[in-house]
Amino acid sequence: MAIVYPDPFLELRVQHIDMPFTKGLCAGYDGGAWRCERLADHLFNWLPFAALNQEHQLAFGSHNFVELLRLAAAHIYSTNKTATRGELGEVPVLSDPGSSTDFLVMNVNRDQLSPSGQDRQDRLPEETGLPEHILREHGAIGTSNLVELLRRIEDQVDKKPHHFSWHGFPDYNQKAAVAELMLYIAHKKQARVGVHMPKQVAWAWSKLQSIKSLPEFIDWFAGKFLEEGHPANVDGAFQFLQACEFSFPRSLAAIEAIIKYARPKVNLDYSVYMVEMENWFRPHWMKQLDEAGVPIPLGERLAKFIGPSASRGEALTTIGGLNLEATSGLDQVDQFILRMVRGEEL
Repeated sequence: MAIVYPDPFLELRVQHIDMPFTKGLCAGYDGGAWRCERLADHLFNWLPFAALNQEHQLAFGSHNFVELLRLAAAHIYSTNKTATRGELGEVPVLSDPGSSTDFLVMNVNRDQLSPSGQDRQDRLPEETGLPEHILREHGAIGTSNLVELLRRIEDQVDKKPHHFSWHGFPDYNQKAAVAELMLYIAHKKQARVGVHMPKQVAWAWSKLQSIKSLPEFIDWFAGKFLEEGHPANVDGAFQFLQACEFSFPRSLAAIEAIIKYARPKVNLDYSVYMVEMENWFRPHWMKQLDEAGVPIPLGERLAKFIGPSASRGEALTTIGGLNLEATSGLDQVDQFILRMVRGEEL
């Protein structure tokens, strides 16, 4: 089972894909005010992933949600600087999870909730018209957003069911239909996704899949959708890529779950497209190596040596067997990165 991390929050302000690889991030602004409270909420969402090992992260569930959250907070507080951080009991969600967000309430086991929290957990499905599993699994989108998404889905699926009944890879109209719903969520959450029209999103997905060079895709995106010469044009391309990696697949998963609940006769399976989207329609090993320190553009140059269905281990084995000096298309920086990945002394 894969670990599902919180959606990105920090905004990409600067990114250079050439070496040295550089990123600049900012919390951004809402209504002219720095998003300090939302940044604090985002940091709290990361607490279990920063403080717990992978075994505990994979074990998260409604039966132990508060227990593991307490454990994560205890790890953070068990340092020599604890005295300057206050008391663990001051964290409201740990002392009374029933007073927290709808998402947390639905993911906490009943015996860890107060009577009012239990009542709230019982009432939410009835008040929203959504089943418990959707509120638990997709509640991070926001309860009110899920309710409106349900309304929009019922209306749009009834009008054009063929736009939502698909498996594998959708056609252009099907892409635009789900993109419209995804953009509703993005705009309500004030997320920056690079483009803001469903047909633009559908077109950009198709181009990301067909253009095999990431720098070429970024140039295409910036040239088509953003003001020429504007300093934020490349930022928009990276916002779109970040959305493809995180928020778009999660929104699509919520859309799929709601359609299956509200219109069970619609035949659909979006899982393949979700996985391909979060991998930017590249071989999966390429994104995995990117996380290990091999930038995507370098991974694309290595694709001629590594099969598209290779695993991360198989890709690393192939890289380990390359004669870097004799391999065409690799400059000194590429060779330096690959030697680091191979664990060679530099």
